[in-house]
Amino acid sequence: MDTNQLPLDEGTILTQEHGIQIIVYTLNNKDTVYRYVDTDSQKEVLRTKEESGTGLNSMTAIDKEYWDITIDGVNAGESEIKMDTPYKLHVIAEDRAIHIMTRG
Repeated sequence: MDTNQLPLDEGTILTQEHGIQIIVYTLNNKDTVYRYVDTDSQKEVLRTKEESGTGLNSMTAIDKEYWDITIDGVNAGESEIKMDTPYKLHVIAEDRAIHIMTRG
């Protein structure tokens, strides 16, 4: 299933705090998709896919204006973020921050 086809009203609400609702879906009984929705605007601000057994996530959609993003500890600024590339991600909703780790 294409992750763009996941409706907001399906899936399981994992949590809702700090202005973000996280909705979780399981694809093909292995991969997990997380949708981060701003509770004020009801707009999706981030979608990630966790690859089963790898501990890595790929971003399939992101609102770059919403988040402060760092890559390996450096502010991403206008850097190009490779979508659908597996990374270690740390999302901190209350700070609107995403930390992307490309190395071990």
